Amino acid sequence: MVAELVHDEDGFTYTVHVAGCGEMRRGGRLRAWREGDGGLLALLTVAGSDLDDEAGVVADQVRLRFVGERVDVVAYEPGWWGAGFSYLRAVGGTRWEPIDPQLLRDRIGPGFVVDDEEDTAPGWGGP
Repeated sequence: MVAELVHDEDGFTYTVHVAGCGEMRRGGRLRAWREGDGGLLALLTVAGSDLDDEAGVVADQVRLRFVGERVDVVAYEPGWWGAGFSYLRAVGGTRWEPIDPQLLRDRIGPGFVVDDEEDTAPGWGGP
């Protein structure tokens, strides 16, 4: 079954706690798909290319966007020029574990594109 995209928010703002810097606000793209079992699969494209969530608070902020829903949260760290991307699944409320993007494609459907927002802008990481 193909999941249905039900939310696509390009300006989702979240707060991270960075060692030595304190709280920092960042913006990213938040998408959510309704799965066949009724739950949501939320995918946050993180700002920059690093989740930087040692305190484990970002997943809770995503879940608060969908109050009353059962939400599985995945963070997507885009690659630089097609290299170095990663997908991380929130586990146990305070930690992140790598998840194979093929599992996301299986859950969302064949239209899911791995590393679909890679940074190809000139400058850092590019030619």
